[in-house]
Amino acid sequence: MKLKNLIFLLISIMLLSITSTLLFYSYYKVYDMNILNADVTVKETKVVGFNTDTDAVHFGIIPPSGSGARNISLTNIWDKKVLISITSHGEIKNWVNPKRNNFILNPDENTEVQLTIKIPENASMDNYTGLVKVFFLRP
Repeated sequence: MKLKNLIFLLISIMLLSITSTLLFYSYYKVYDMNILNADVTVKETKVVGFNTDTDAVHFGIIPPSGSGARNISLTNIWDKKVLISITSHGEIKNWVNPKRNNFILNPDENTEVQLTIKIPENASMDNYTGLVKVFFLRP
């Protein structure tokens, strides 16, 4: 009798664990996250420098109080709608803003989002780096 109760208890715990795991993952919020390196060189100059490499979000050379923009391409590869959320981090966190944020992207849909950077007037002449994180979320 004790063996039957022990087997029943183990099977119940196993089923509860499987059910809990399935429920957790079926409601899991993040489908994917892309992390893009980003950088800008702040330099007092009358010439704006461009870096068109695609390995990161390079804003190039921008003077204090200046601004710049770069586009990133996004594609929804899932068969469900996703919510796109974009955040910036690091030294450039407060300088970079997406033109569109927290929007729905339909299955197989492509779009471009412009990232703008505004350099503060009091920024030191230096190279600044950070990250741009693109979240593909359950709406």
